Amino acid sequence: MPHVVDSDSIRESVFLIQNLVFASRPLCERIVQGAVPTRRVEITNENYFPWLHSTLSRLLLGVAIKTRVTMDILDAERRWLKKEDEADIEDVLELSKGVSRSYAIGRSTPDSGTINIREACNKLIHANRVLLVNEPLIERDPDLDQRSDPHHECVPVFWGGVLRLEGEKASSEWIVDLNVSEFCFALVDLVDRIDDLYDWPRVYKALGY
Repeated sequence: MPHVVDSDSIRESVFLIQNLVFASRPLCERIVQGAVPTRRVEITNENYFPWLHSTLSRLLLGVAIKTRVTMDILDAERRWLKKEDEADIEDVLELSKGVSRSYAIGRSTPDSGTINIREACNKLIHANRVLLVNEPLIERDPDLDQRSDPHHECVPVFWGGVLRLEGEKASSEWIVDLNVSEFCFALVDLVDRIDDLYDWPRVYKALGY
């Protein structure tokens, strides 16, 4: 009996993640202007980035696990139907690869290759380090000698929507720069197609639910 997957919960998490992506720059701009006070909490760089990191980590890990489980369930049903000589269904792994080609989900190092939805989910699940890739709010003068600028390390930043994932596989280190927004768009596209293509009551019945 497999897990029961709620595709709407994936969409809900993606909605929240996308809001974090596109809110970072305007929020950080307001922080630079003098913080963003509320009645009980003052949002500053010192607490914003840790909150952002922990919230992103929780939400992305959740959607990665749910998406992998969904794909594994549908792949298992396809293999079961093939074994029973029944009508075949769409190969969800090939479907995922096809959807991924429309989005710049991320790139891996050292091979500098693009990654698909399933690979992004795997990297999120197995990453040993998850780093925010921040960008400067203001453009620095490349000709400015940093040694003469006492504030060169204090340039205000915002999160630009990329996460650097680092880990190991078979004693080899890997790095993936994940474009979170593109990953989220691809996820919604995939989940919508899955809901259109697959008969979930039939899937669960075939797998003994």
